[in-house]
Amino acid sequence: MLRNLVLASVAAAGLASAANAVTGVTITSSPYDVVPGAGQQIVFDFNGTTAPGYSYTGGQIFANSVGGVAAAPAQDETPFLAVLGGNTATFSFAKAIKSFSIYIGSVDNYNNLRFQGPGFDTGTFSASVLPGDSTGNQTAGATNRRFFFDFGANRVKTVTLGSTSNSFELDNIAVANVPEPAAWALMIAGFGLVGAAARRRSTAVAA
Repeated sequence: MLRNLVLASVAAAGLASAANAVTGVTITSSPYDVVPGAGQQIVFDFNGTTAPGYSYTGGQIFANSVGGVAAAPAQDETPFLAVLGGNTATFSFAKAIKSFSIYIGSVDNYNNLRFQGPGFDTGTFSASVLPGDSTGNQTAGATNRRFFFDFGANRVKTVTLGSTSNSFELDNIAVANVPEPAAWALMIAGFGLVGAAARRRSTAVAA
């Protein structure tokens, strides 16, 4: 994929927000294929590999645009996934995630999304509520964007993408996982050791 890192430096200028568009989710976006958010890793790139612990069903991979069927997201030069009209694709995560980002091409108001997790379900909502535009333009920055979904205190295990017409085109899905309890314990212990060392240094200086 063509990754113009200059776009990352102008992301703030192009950043759009829809914090209240979907209950329990903060949504921001930037035009074209800006890099995933801090702490996120790409887990689905549709280039033949999928990160361990992640899986999906549905959708069709395309190497290039196919007229009337699927249009490659702008500036995307690698295979991408398209959810054709009347279909869905479901992404599952072995470990709960706290944030999710996705590059969507030519966003249309007939594209839809749904996030689900323990005690949390956004229900299916139209891409028309996303920041930017949903007119299906295949080249504009307003309709070819990376969208960032932050779930706050909520945790998500599955993401379902659907479309009622051709098509929902996407690429390079990235997530940030919730740390395991063991990882939290190690982090807390590490902070404790740092604090203890700082106190010892302080005592030595005072003496």
